[in-house]
Amino acid sequence: MKIEFDFKINKSFLDGINHPITIPRKSYDDSDETILKRFKQLSVITHRGRKTEGLLYFGVAGYGQYYQIRMLKRIDDTLFSDLNVGDIVFITLTIEDDVLTVRMKKGSLLDNLFESKSLW
Repeated sequence: MKIEFDFKINKSFLDGINHPITIPRKSYDDSDETILKRFKQLSVITHRGRKTEGLLYFGVAGYGQYYQIRMLKRIDDTLFSDLNVGDIVFITLTIEDDVLTVRMKKGSLLDNLFESKSLW
């Protein structure tokens, strides 16, 4: 399983104590969801390489069901100080050593694809 999406930094991410990131429904299919349901705890590796613990929250809103990444431990306020509302962070969810792992990278999916290619 690999879920990837661009997350546009918003006020609730910057100001919220658990820095919530809602996973867009279009970024995963039914088989991914079956796997997601197995996990509650997760590991988050921030765009600065810092590792912290997180929670995969499941909820229902007026528009339907959703999953949200929430960080459990209070994070140093300076960790996200270089991010502003409207910035794009590329999010990847994978399973590593039977742990749901979230990786954050500054820039969009396209930015990160070009960066990973050695064609240039």
